[in-house]
Amino acid sequence: MKLNLGLDGSMRQALISFIHSIGWEPFLYSRVVDCLEREDFCGVTEEIGRWIFDGDHKVIGGLLDRRREEINLFLQEVDANPWASTEVLLKAFRNYAAAPHQVRAIRQLEESINPYVLSEFANNFQIDDEPWDSFWDNEAETLFDS
Repeated sequence: MKLNLGLDGSMRQALISFIHSIGWEPFLYSRVVDCLEREDFCGVTEEIGRWIFDGDHKVIGGLLDRRREEINLFLQEVDANPWASTEVLLKAFRNYAAAPHQVRAIRQLEESINPYVLSEFANNFQIDDEPWDSFWDNEAETLFDS
Protein backbone atom coordinates (compact mmCIF):
# COMPACT_ATOMS: atom_id res chain seq x y z
CA MET A 1 0.00 0.00 0.00
CA LYS A 2 1.30 3.46 -0.86
CA LEU A 3 0.25 6.56 1.02
CA ASN A 4 0.15 9.80 -0.98
CA LEU A 5 0.88 12.40 1.67
CA GLY A 6 2.45 15.81 1.15
CA LEU A 7 5.31 15.53 3.61
CA ASP A 8 8.59 17.41 3.78
CA GLY A 9 11.93 15.64 4.19
CA SER A 10 12.15 15.78 7.98
CA MET A 11 8.57 14.52 8.32
CA ARG A 12 9.40 11.53 6.10
CA GLN A 13 12.54 10.76 8.12
CA ALA A 14 10.63 10.96 11.40
CA LEU A 15 7.91 8.65 10.09
CA ILE A 16 10.48 6.18 8.75
CA SER A 17 12.01 5.99 12.24
CA PHE A 18 8.57 5.61 13.82
CA ILE A 19 7.49 2.89 11.35
CA HIS A 20 10.79 1.06 11.84
CA SER A 21 10.05 1.03 15.58
CA ILE A 22 6.40 -0.10 15.55
CA GLY A 23 6.08 -1.90 12.21
CA TRP A 24 4.25 -1.15 8.96
CA GLU A 25 0.88 -2.74 9.81
CA PRO A 26 0.45 -1.11 13.22
CA PHE A 27 1.35 2.20 11.57
CA LEU A 28 -1.22 1.75 8.79
CA TYR A 29 -3.97 1.10 11.30
CA SER A 30 -2.91 3.83 13.72
CA ARG A 31 -4.49 7.22 14.22
CA VAL A 32 -1.22 8.73 12.99
CA VAL A 33 -2.29 8.01 9.41
CA ASP A 34 -5.68 9.65 9.97
CA CYS A 35 -3.99 12.78 11.30
CA LEU A 36 -1.53 12.78 8.39
CA GLU A 37 -4.37 12.62 5.88
CA ARG A 38 -6.00 15.65 7.54
CA GLU A 39 -2.62 17.42 7.74
CA ASP A 40 -3.19 17.69 11.49
CA PHE A 41 0.50 17.85 12.41
CA CYS A 42 -0.16 18.55 16.08
CA GLY A 43 -2.38 15.45 16.15
CA VAL A 44 0.36 13.42 14.45
CA THR A 45 2.88 14.34 17.13
CA GLU A 46 0.37 13.62 19.88
CA GLU A 47 -0.36 10.18 18.43
CA ILE A 48 3.33 9.35 17.96
CA GLY A 49 3.86 10.31 21.60
CA ARG A 50 1.39 7.63 22.72
CA TRP A 51 3.57 4.75 21.45
CA ILE A 52 5.79 4.52 24.55
CA PHE A 53 4.53 1.36 26.24
CA ASP A 54 5.62 -2.27 26.16
CA GLY A 55 3.27 -5.27 25.97
CA ASP A 56 2.62 -5.03 29.72
CA HIS A 57 1.58 -1.34 29.41
CA LYS A 58 4.75 -0.10 31.12
CA VAL A 59 6.55 2.99 29.84
CA ILE A 60 9.91 2.26 28.23
CA GLY A 61 12.46 5.00 28.80
CA GLY A 62 14.20 4.42 25.47
CA LEU A 63 10.91 4.84 23.64
CA LEU A 64 10.27 8.15 25.40
CA ASP A 65 13.55 9.50 24.06
CA ARG A 66 12.98 8.03 20.62
CA ARG A 67 9.46 9.46 20.33
CA ARG A 68 10.67 12.87 21.48
CA GLU A 69 13.38 12.82 18.80
CA GLU A 70 10.86 11.68 16.16
CA ILE A 71 8.43 14.44 17.12
CA ASN A 72 11.14 17.11 17.04
CA LEU A 73 12.33 15.84 13.65
CA PHE A 74 8.75 15.72 12.35
CA LEU A 75 8.20 19.38 13.29
CA GLN A 76 11.64 20.57 12.18
CA GLU A 77 10.54 22.07 8.86
CA VAL A 78 7.02 23.10 9.86
CA ASP A 79 6.72 26.88 9.50
CA ALA A 80 4.51 27.48 12.52
CA ASN A 81 5.19 25.18 15.41
CA PRO A 82 1.72 24.25 16.73
CA TRP A 83 3.27 23.66 20.13
CA ALA A 84 4.58 27.22 20.49
CA SER A 85 3.77 28.72 23.87
CA THR A 86 0.97 31.24 24.18
CA GLU A 87 1.44 31.37 27.97
CA VAL A 88 -2.22 30.53 28.50
CA LEU A 89 -1.37 28.31 31.46
CA LEU A 90 0.90 30.92 33.06
CA LYS A 91 -1.90 33.48 32.82
CA ALA A 92 -4.35 30.97 34.28
CA PHE A 93 -2.02 30.17 37.21
CA ARG A 94 -1.58 33.86 37.95
CA ASN A 95 -5.36 34.41 38.05
CA TYR A 96 -6.34 31.19 39.81
CA ALA A 97 -8.76 31.78 42.69
CA ALA A 98 -10.33 28.28 42.99
CA ALA A 99 -13.64 29.55 41.64
CA PRO A 100 -15.95 26.67 40.60
CA HIS A 101 -15.63 27.48 36.89
CA GLN A 102 -11.82 27.50 37.19
CA VAL A 103 -11.78 24.14 38.97
CA ARG A 104 -14.06 22.65 36.27
CA ALA A 105 -11.83 24.03 33.53
CA ILE A 106 -8.70 22.56 35.15
CA ARG A 107 -10.36 19.17 35.58
CA GLN A 108 -11.46 19.15 31.93
CA LEU A 109 -7.95 20.06 30.81
CA GLU A 110 -6.40 17.39 33.01
CA GLU A 111 -8.70 14.71 31.56
CA SER A 112 -7.74 15.66 28.02
CA ILE A 113 -3.96 15.79 28.50
CA ASN A 114 -1.81 12.84 27.50
CA PRO A 115 -0.99 11.02 30.79
CA TYR A 116 2.74 11.03 30.00
CA VAL A 117 2.71 14.80 29.47
CA LEU A 118 0.69 15.31 32.65
CA SER A 119 3.05 13.17 34.75
CA GLU A 120 6.09 14.95 33.31
CA PHE A 121 4.48 18.31 34.20
CA ALA A 122 3.74 17.14 37.75
CA ASN A 123 7.34 16.00 38.20
CA ASN A 124 8.81 19.20 36.74
CA PHE A 125 6.41 21.40 38.70
CA GLN A 126 7.33 19.43 41.83
CA ILE A 127 3.80 18.82 42.99
CA ASP A 128 4.32 17.52 46.50
CA ASP A 129 1.64 16.41 48.94
CA GLU A 130 3.77 16.94 52.04
CA PRO A 131 3.33 20.73 52.33
CA TRP A 132 -0.42 20.31 52.00
CA ASP A 133 -0.46 17.48 54.54
CA SER A 134 1.20 19.66 57.14
CA PHE A 135 -1.07 22.56 56.21
CA TRP A 136 -4.18 20.45 56.76
CA ASP A 137 -2.77 19.05 60.02
CA ASN A 138 -2.23 22.61 61.27
CA GLU A 139 -5.72 23.60 60.17
CA ALA A 140 -7.21 20.59 61.95
CA GLU A 141 -5.33 21.43 65.16
CA THR A 142 -6.59 25.01 65.00
CA LEU A 143 -10.17 23.88 64.44
CA PHE A 144 -10.26 21.21 67.11
CA ASP A 145 -8.20 22.99 69.76
CA SER A 146 -10.49 26.03 69.76
